[in-house]
This record gives sequence, C-alpha cells and structure tokens, in this order.
Amino acid sequence: MSLPRIPPADSGLKSRAPNPLIEAAVAPLSENAEYQLGVTSILAETADPDHPRTAEVIARWKSVDGKKHPFLWKPVLYVMAAIAVVLMVASMRPEIRLVVENENLSILDANYPPPPKGLTSGEKLLFGNPSLTPLEQKDALRRSDPDNPAFYAEFAGAFISAKSDLPDDYFGTVARIAPRNSYFVYLAATIMKYDAIQKAESTGSKPKPRIVGGVKLSPLPEERDFIINDQDAYEKALELLGKAAALPEFESYYNTMLTARIRAIRNDNTYVQRFNGLLPIYGEASGIFAIRKIADVLSARAQQLSRDDDRDGFLELVKIRQRFIRSMADSPDVTLFNDVVLALVASYTAEYFHYAAERLGLVEVAEQFRKESDAFRGVHDKKRLRKDFPEDTLIEEQGSLLASDMLSFYPRLVDSPPPLTAGDLAPVRYAEHDLASRLGLAAIALVILLAALPVFLFRFVFPAPLRLTAARLVQLLRAGDWIFAIALGVVVPI
Repeated sequence: MSLPRIPPADSGLKSRAPNPLIEAAVAPLSENAEYQLGVTSILAETADPDHPRTAEVIARWKSVDGKKHPFLWKPVLYVMAAIAVVLMVASMRPEIRLVVENENLSILDANYPPPPKGLTSGEKLLFGNPSLTPLEQKDALRRSDPDNPAFYAEFAGAFISAKSDLPDDYFGTVARIAPRNSYFVYLAATIMKYDAIQKAESTGSKPKPRIVGGVKLSPLPEERDFIINDQDAYEKALELLGKAAALPEFESYYNTMLTARIRAIRNDNTYVQRFNGLLPIYGEASGIFAIRKIADVLSARAQQLSRDDDRDGFLELVKIRQRFIRSMADSPDVTLFNDVVLALVASYTAEYFHYAAERLGLVEVAEQFRKESDAFRGVHDKKRLRKDFPEDTLIEEQGSLLASDMLSFYPRLVDSPPPLTAGDLAPVRYAEHDLASRLGLAAIALVILLAALPVFLFRFVFPAPLRLTAARLVQLLRAGDWIFAIALGVVVPI
C-alpha cells in the first residue's frame, strides 16, 4: 500500500509575504513553534503591516524584548492591590463584626462584641471578656473587688440566671457588704422554678376586649385561682419578703454600673467602639426583671389569706407589699427597666389585693386597691388611645436605625415621654452614616476581589495562544493608556 503523495510547496500553494508585525509579535516565542503558529493564526487577519503606526508598534515590542531584566510590574501591582484590599477589609473588621454578630441582637442578649479600646485593666472588667461566659465575666468582676456591692449584685444576678440558685454564702456576703439593702433579699425570694406558682385556667367564657374610640383595649381583668406547685419555694419566698420589708434601703446598683461604664468609654473611640461599649449596658438588668416574680408570690398569698378569712395576716401582707412598692419607688435606680417592673408588680398586686379585701369585708382597703388598680389601667388605656406620637414622626424623618429600635417604644411605655428634639437624634444619625460609608468601602473591596477572580482564572480557561497574544498586546499600552483605562473602567463606575 502506497502513502498519499504530498505535493511540493510550490505546487499550487501560494506562500504569504512576511508580516513584520507578526514577526515582532512572535519573536519571544522562537523556542516554541506551536505557540508561534497559534499567535500567527490569531494575528494573520488583523495585523496590517501597512498601518502608519506599524513601525512604532514594532519599535515598542523590540524595546520591551531588549530589556535583560524587565520590571515585573504586573506581579507587583497584583500584590499591592491585594495588600490594599486586605488592609481595607481588615480595617472594616469591627464594623463587619458589628453587623454580622448583631443582626438579630436583643438588648438582653449576652453575646456582645469586644469592648471599646483604650480601657484600663479595671475598666475592661466592667465590660467583660467576650471569650468568657456571662457568669465568668461577672465572677471576674466580683473577685476584682469582693467588698463592692455593685459588683456582687451583677454577679448574683448572673449566677441566679445561669444556675437558678444562690451563690455560696450569699446571705453572709450580703450581711457583710450591704446589710441595709433589701434588694439582695428580694432577689433571693425569686429563686423558684418558672411553674412554681401558676394561674388556673379560666372556667368561664373568654372576656371580650373593650373597644374605645375604635381602639381595642385589653378586657377587664377577672380573678383566677393560683396553684402552688412548689410549696417549699413559696414559703421560703414569703419568709424572705417579710425580712426584706424590715430593711430601709433598696438599690440594684444599675445606675452605679451604668455610670461607670459610660465614663469608661473614651470620646476618641470610633462609633463602633462606643456602640460596642454601650451594648452590654442594656443587658445588665436581669436582677431587676427577676423581681417581677414577687407579684405572683404576693398575689397568691393575698388570695390564700382571704379564703382562710385571715384578716390580720392579710393586713400584715398589705404592709409588706406597700413597703416593697415604696422601697422600689424611692430607689436611686431611676431607669425605664426599674419603672416598668415597679408598674407591673404594683398594678398586678393591686388587682388581687382588691379581690382579697372585698372577700374579707375590708371595705376601705378594697376601695383603696380598686382605685389603685383603676389608675394603673387608666394610664395603660391612655397610652393605647394616644394615636399621634410626635416622637414617631421625628424619629421616622430624622432618626437613625438605632434610634428607631431603641426610642420608638418610649412614648408607649411612659405616661409623659421625655422631650425629644432633632438635635438629640443628629449625632447617632451622623455616626451611622459614617458606619454605612465604611461598610460600603468594605463591600467595594470584596467586589474587587470577586472581579479579580475571573482575571486569575483566565489562564486556566482560555488556550495559551490567545493568552499570549493578549499579553503581547498589553505590552503596547503606555502610562496614559493605563490611566485612561483605570479612570473609565474603575473610578467612574465607583
């Protein structure tokens, strides 16, 4: 079998004239004939040797090829760009962490970001080490000054929240550092399971809500029986309430710790650092919120005494209740948390003490508690019936995201909300604008990184001749061309 005859080079095939542009383009590829053919085939239809700037292009390529040690500007540029992007993202780390970690933040959440910078060792203890649990943080604070009742109050609240029990030698420690403060005794009275005291289900039809001025208000309350599931805890709580009523003071030290933390936050900290420092402040009221359990203890006892026809015991309980209300109202902890818990306990117990006094035939006492209960209900209804909140409009038009979350509920919780002006909202709004702009820079840096990815993958996706041709053509770009490309392709879009 004979092989097919290959025609000679001049038998009907026309050889093309040499193209100086192509020869200059493939000059660095002299050791790889395959790449030379590939680049030649790409440029064959577009490289015009008669173009007026052919000589200039050839001279440019020869100049580049003539350098023995050409400057590797591309790797240097890539490294510099990568460093710039990494530094930019790293500088945004506090802002990014603030957004990511606090996306669903509750003011009672204990998982807070790191404290602000520039704190002394003692001030750092006020904010806690984020790597520790809340209880470990408060324990470290307590151990730093064992005789400080404010530190011990926070530790006790965290311990009760975590363990549902009292710390070791609790009453001994309280007797040593705060013997006149009833807060610690009231706090101890809250140690019970959530279902230790429960209300029985209503046997009648569900009460209908009241409609006033087109606004749906809560129905008038009806008495329900209390069920004592933990008699020991209930009796212990009653004993502690009697002891607490004999003490002259009530202070949870919330304001003391609040003031210390605010003073520790430097004015030269960034907005994020100040915000990180303020976040834990809103979560330090766990002890005060636990006090609300006392309402069930007092109300259940009033109902029990009235059904046992124990007038003397009930009147003694009235004194204990009045002493608790008065102590909490006179407390130096003038905060929204304190007032909300006080109003809850006072209104709740007034209702059940009214039922108990009526059952015992104590007309004057029953009338007193009826008026008190009606007064609380009237304040609540007044807040519900208020339709126009000027604070809402101001916050919506000139407030920040933080103001919307933290201030919008104030008019609905208090009868006479504090005055709020545009000047009060401006600083936080400006700070949030700054935060948003810094997060925007971080987003741009990430977009640049994503845009660099296809550039990096280019060498693995496209054939080598195409990449070599592109790299060869890039060598023709001068400084002015790069400036124009960056300005039009990067700066203008941003």
